Amino acid sequence: MLKLPPINGRSINGVANTGMEIQFNTDIFQDIKWYDELNTMGRNHKLVSTGHFLVTFLHEFWHVEHFGNIKKLHNNKMGVVLSKMHELTPSFNIDEFILDKYKFYPQRNFVKIFADVMTYKLAKNLDNITFLPSKNPISEILGNSSKEISKKERKFNCILKNIYNGDVDSLRKVDIRG
Repeated sequence: MLKLPPINGRSINGVANTGMEIQFNTDIFQDIKWYDELNTMGRNHKLVSTGHFLVTFLHEFWHVEHFGNIKKLHNNKMGVVLSKMHELTPSFNIDEFILDKYKFYPQRNFVKIFADVMTYKLAKNLDNITFLPSKNPISEILGNSSKEISKKERKFNCILKNIYNGDVDSLRKVDIRG
């Protein structure tokens, strides 16, 4: 769930569930000025990964994409895999890398890190008119990108791939140093 503090007594919360449904607590399009103030506050307090106006929606849709991939790869064990992932706490080195590279602080679990970072990666590639992405961030984390990236970014993409695939054993020994 992405939950931002209230602005003028209201907040927007989005929830994605393992049934592949997304629910939002409010109709933000009734008050775009309020929604913009909420996003500005989120950026100023490093609570959101991007200033894109679709941040809340993208974040929740990434959860559904993530859950769907785990369901596909792990069949009836999706709940077990997600539970184990929620129990793991990322290392300080990952937190440091995220804060330095992405300038925001996701909640301290791998499921949230995935949704937040992928929201950032997708939002920066969305066309301002069509809202279609110029490239697929999943290709980048799976190592199918032609873009030159640093060694740390390559390691971080590997971590994101392990999160996406629900590879809990690999996530237990994560280290991004080096």
